[in-house]
Amino acid sequence: MKHKCDITIVGSNFGGALTAHVLAKIGYRVCVVDRFEHPRFTIGESTTPLADIAVERIAERYGLKWLKPLARYGTASKISTEVVVGPKRGFSYFHHRQGSAFEPSPERGSELLVAASTSEAVADMHWLRSSVDSFIADRLPDSGVRLLEKYRITEIRKDGSWSIIGEKGGQTIQIDSRFIIDATGRAAAVNRSIGARTVDHELLTNTSAIYGHFQGLQDWTDVYRALGGNSDQHPFPAQRAALHHMINEGWMWQLGFDNGITSCGVVFAGTLPAGSVEDRWNSVLESYPSLLEQFKDSELAGSEELKGIKRIQYLREFEFVENLLSLPSTIGFVDPMHSTGIAQTLNAIEKIGVMFEMANPGFPGADDQTAYVRNVIRDVKWIDELVSAAYASRFDFELFVSAVLLYFVVVASAERDLPDSFLHSDTGSVTSTVVKLTCLIRDIEARHKTGELGRSEIRKATETIRKETAHLNDFGLMDPKSNNLYLHTAVDKSYKRIGAG
Repeated sequence: MKHKCDITIVGSNFGGALTAHVLAKIGYRVCVVDRFEHPRFTIGESTTPLADIAVERIAERYGLKWLKPLARYGTASKISTEVVVGPKRGFSYFHHRQGSAFEPSPERGSELLVAASTSEAVADMHWLRSSVDSFIADRLPDSGVRLLEKYRITEIRKDGSWSIIGEKGGQTIQIDSRFIIDATGRAAAVNRSIGARTVDHELLTNTSAIYGHFQGLQDWTDVYRALGGNSDQHPFPAQRAALHHMINEGWMWQLGFDNGITSCGVVFAGTLPAGSVEDRWNSVLESYPSLLEQFKDSELAGSEELKGIKRIQYLREFEFVENLLSLPSTIGFVDPMHSTGIAQTLNAIEKIGVMFEMANPGFPGADDQTAYVRNVIRDVKWIDELVSAAYASRFDFELFVSAVLLYFVVVASAERDLPDSFLHSDTGSVTSTVVKLTCLIRDIEARHKTGELGRSEIRKATETIRKETAHLNDFGLMDPKSNNLYLHTAVDKSYKRIGAG
């Protein structure tokens, strides 16, 4: 059997499926293929204000009314029982010492809370990806898109046009198209078929992870209060956020959904420790009494198992291939730190939409395709610059707070300015300031490792970061009087359209 279309998209995750909706609305005949079927396990991810703005712009621009509620937690939580999300009021961080219970203090020296919204109604959210991906993919036929699930690709050919040959239900199906988009993430199905190489060594961040979905997890605020902590001044409940537990090994994320499931993962700074993922997970909990207390009544959700990944980061070398584009998660990925994944994907979908609008009824030319890929690689390396600085500062929580707030200065500026590049990655006045400070942080880390660093030098470095970012920081971040609690940093989520220029 043969099918013909204008564009084939390989991968029906939210990025691939939403790209298909956009291109179909522009007027292209689109086919989406996927080896698996929905719903399927994907670790939960959290949105950010930039992601929410992009969802709203895409919904408005392409007439996807059903998509618009996903721009806010308040509306997304009411879509249907099949769409599972959780509130994300901001980012919360708590610093643990190995072998000791968490120690709250009136000065908040072991915690940081940064608001990203003014209320839950307009808050960002965590996506239970199996439900959100299904929600978007299930509506592909409504946009006129053909979706082939459980389709196992056996061959990808390019001879002027693209041909994908695969099997579904014992039947061989060939799909011919002029253009192809690789939305398969780390698997990079199309890129691998043409021999695209990885250049992971170009990324500074080097982390691994163990993760899974849990039920019955105790609310961290309850544990915090039982330890003597006063949460009354917290700008939002710490658990109703992207919760980060900072530990010697790296950090643990916790993203809570409305159905009682929590996405949890331990990110290790460096390679994955030896041993089974279960043993390594239990070893971490046993090393931090307050985390052990939080997890004491929890269990893995349903029939799920813990999963491990040896290195989170990857990057593919650029090589121009006519009429091939890839979503950012196929080209490269840095880390869950800072929650950039969904926003970067949505930013790319907007750019792809504009490219095809300008080319319609034809296809984007070589210059546009090349510029797109180079920009995605630039964005990945920019995220890497910001994330790696946070990891370099982990040895001292005061310095870590400054490194994290450096990122928030950048992202809040991007939310305010809505630049064409992702997170100001192509804004020289921003990148030059930030790179100077990330280099300072890495220099401080190097001196710490050699034992040449004093407390006064760390404080001098944090003050330097505060002063050097003053011209970018209109948000009250890095205020010495804040006690690491930031309530009023969220920007208005009113949006501007991305034009065709």
